[in-house]
Amino acid sequence: MNKKAIEMQKALDEYRAELPIDGPVSADDFVMWLLENKKWAIPYKSIFSACKKDVTTIFRQDYIKDSKGRKVRAKLATKTIQGVLWDDIMTIDLHQMKRNVVQRRKQVVADLYQLKVDVDFFNENHPEENPIQLALDFHADMLELDLEHEEMPECVRTPVHN
Repeated sequence: MNKKAIEMQKALDEYRAELPIDGPVSADDFVMWLLENKKWAIPYKSIFSACKKDVTTIFRQDYIKDSKGRKVRAKLATKTIQGVLWDDIMTIDLHQMKRNVVQRRKQVVADLYQLKVDVDFFNENHPEENPIQLALDFHADMLELDLEHEEMPECVRTPVHN
């Protein structure tokens, strides 16, 4: 058993003796006892990570609608030597915007490459099936999406939910 498991078992023995409990133990009740008696605390790193995950999710889901009705991401992430920095699309400078575009394009290319590898693998391992044809030219798709967003209302700063 590792150190954490040994400490938890010791706490369980203490819990059983304090209450006293001979039979089954409710994990919920035991956890409440651990927290109330300060026998276990969430490590700061775990709290920090959970909070950071919530914050970045909120940033990623922040959109505005422009005067053409397009859904525009309001917060943009850029990897830097200081870590990932988030900037607002209304105030981001040209240098940071270019870095963001290059990084996001690399992500898209990596995702498409993985899709191509997956499709190639499937086709190679299922020769009895008609091969899946994967089109990677998105020009027509982009034009179609642009047409869907013509002539929409004024720019409003409201979250757009997917």
